[in-house]
Amino acid sequence: MNRKLPRLVPIVMLVVLSAFGATSTTPAYDKHHPRVAPRDSKPHGPGMTYEEWAAALLQWVYSQPVDASPLSDTTGTLTQQAESGKVWFLPGPSELVPQPQKLFLTMPAGTALFFSPLGFYGAGPTPFCPTPEQCVDFVKSHPLAGGVAAQDVEIDGVPVSNIDQFLILSPVVPLHVPANGFWVDFVGKPGPFTFGVFGGFGLFIRPLAPGQHVIHARTTARFGRVAFEITYTITVTPCDDKLGDHECGDEQPDGGEGD
Repeated sequence: MNRKLPRLVPIVMLVVLSAFGATSTTPAYDKHHPRVAPRDSKPHGPGMTYEEWAAALLQWVYSQPVDASPLSDTTGTLTQQAESGKVWFLPGPSELVPQPQKLFLTMPAGTALFFSPLGFYGAGPTPFCPTPEQCVDFVKSHPLAGGVAAQDVEIDGVPVSNIDQFLILSPVVPLHVPANGFWVDFVGKPGPFTFGVFGGFGLFIRPLAPGQHVIHARTTARFGRVAFEITYTITVTPCDDKLGDHECGDEQPDGGEGD
């Protein structure tokens, strides 16, 4: 099939990639948003770092079958079907669907979110990522890198400040891609991917109170002034109105270690 590779969003990872791997001398911001765990924390239960949550999102994306991939979701149905556990993953906007995207989800109280408003996925072995080390270099110095003109995220109408603090480069992680994986739809055969790296922005959003919430993100890239926009409208059900077999957990913010 002659279709574009998924997500110009990864290509638009025109972030200041040189920031990856740099040691910041700026203290972690604790006032960026009341629902977002601090950048230097290990939020929610397992005590995973932001880099580890970003890697887990990457593995989740690559593990989806082609007919159920959140990357081609236009309503929220596919994303919700792919979710499980106490932390749900929210990918950013996709070039495969019309912009802006508006997705609707229902989730049980006590569920945290890891949201990537902009991400670049490097996977190998491929010509661009023949080895894990070269894949890291590819993500850090993509030839199309030119910078993001603006990255704006709001949670329930409140902007997330200091968004650059949430620029992430994950460790290299193994990928388990099903035979009917999403990439078959683009290359006509199962992808050869066995390892990958995530680069981009990521926000760990602590459990939201029962009721309706809105997460909105807009990215404007210098590359042709391309704009991407996504809105998640999320209905959180109380613990006595469980969704499926998901067990309700603590509805209070969970900052975890380092919070």
